[in-house]
Amino acid sequence: GFGRVGQIVAQFMHAQGIGITAVDHDPERIQIAEKYCNKVYFGDVRRADVLAAAGAGKARLIFICVDDPEACNAGISHVRAAFPKAQILARAFDRNHVLQLMQMDVDYFLRETFESSVAMGKEGLRRLGLDPAKVEDIEQEFRRRDQERLSIQQVEGEFAGVEKVFARYDEAASQKRSNP
Repeated sequence: GFGRVGQIVAQFMHAQGIGITAVDHDPERIQIAEKYCNKVYFGDVRRADVLAAAGAGKARLIFICVDDPEACNAGISHVRAAFPKAQILARAFDRNHVLQLMQMDVDYFLRETFESSVAMGKEGLRRLGLDPAKVEDIEQEFRRRDQERLSIQQVEGEFAGVEKVFARYDEAASQKRSNP
C-alpha cells in the first residue's frame, strides 16, 4: 500500500538513496505518487503476479502497509510463499491483528497507532508537569506490561492478560520495589 504509512516509509528509503517500488489499488494515489518520483504499480498486494511484476523477486525488504488486516495477511502469505528470501515488515491494524501476525512468518510488525499513542500520552504527562524521568519510567513500565500482555494473549487468547492494563504506575512501581 502507498497510503499514509507507505509514503512515510518510502521517504526513509529515499533518504538513503534506496529505490522503492510500491503496489496500490487507488489510481488517484498512484498519480500523486508519480509526482514525487515514486514508482507505484496498480494492483492488489494479495496477488503474487502483481508483486512479481513490481519486482518483489529482487527485493530484500517488502513492506506490507495496507490498512486492511485480511489483505495484509493474504499479502504476507503470498510474499512468503513466492519470495521466501525477502524480509517482511508489516503494518498491524490493531492489537488483534498483532496477535495474528505473531503467528505468521513476519520479520517485523508495528501497530499503526501504538507509537503515536505512546508519544501523545508522554507529552500529556510532560505538559501536566511530571518529571521527565518519571515520564520515561512510566513509558518503560507501560511497554513492559504491554509486551507481557501480548505474550499472554498469544497463548491464552485476545481477552487474557487484562490485569496488565489497569495498574497505576505508582502501584506497579511499589510492587516492583516490594517484590524484587
